Parts: sequence; structure tokens; C-alpha cells
Amino acid sequence: MSTIATVPGPRPPAQPPSRQAGLRAVAGLASLVISFVVPLLSYDLIRPHVGSSAMALALAGRVAGDREAERIQLAIEYDPRPPYQSGSPASARPEVVALLMAGSRFARQG
Repeated sequence: MSTIATVPGPRPPAQPPSRQAGLRAVAGLASLVISFVVPLLSYDLIRPHVGSSAMALALAGRVAGDREAERIQLAIEYDPRPPYQSGSPASARPEVVALLMAGSRFARQG
């Protein structure tokens, strides 16, 4: 009976990552950017121009969807609790409305 011994030869060169794997990695990164960076960036770009976080969140919701706007709201911890309920004439106390109207050049005359 004969036994044949094999001697290991040189290793084959390592295969570079396949093109498909690279494309999957790029697609995953693009998805991450679109899902997380774009809504936050849109919020940051909109906020200075509209003057309020509420409006910027509303616009971000229209651009990226309600779920993303809610995620942004949570990320910036925007939970307004105004100290006064004077946001409109309907919710403000009558004396505050009268005070504002008395000092306004746009108040109705007579």
C-alpha cells in the first residue's frame, strides 16, 4: 500500500471583496444618511427661517413624514409648555387683549 503525502503549496491570493458587497455597503450608508441625517439637516436649515421649532417640525414632517418629525422632536427634546395661555385673543385674558389693542396702531377705530 502506498501513501502519498501532499505538501501544501503557496496560498492562492486573497480575493478582493466582491463588487456586490461594496454596492450593498454604499446602499446601506445612503439609507442611513437619508433616514437620519436628511430630516435633522432639513430641520436645522428650516428652523432659522421660520422662527419657531414647531413650524420647522411641521415642515420636516411634510418632507420626511410624521414618524421622522416625531423622532426629531424627541432628539431635540422639544416639549413646549408655555408659561402663559396668551397665544391668541381667544385664549388670552380679556384685559390682556384690551391692553394690546389699546397700544396697537392697527386697532379698529370706533
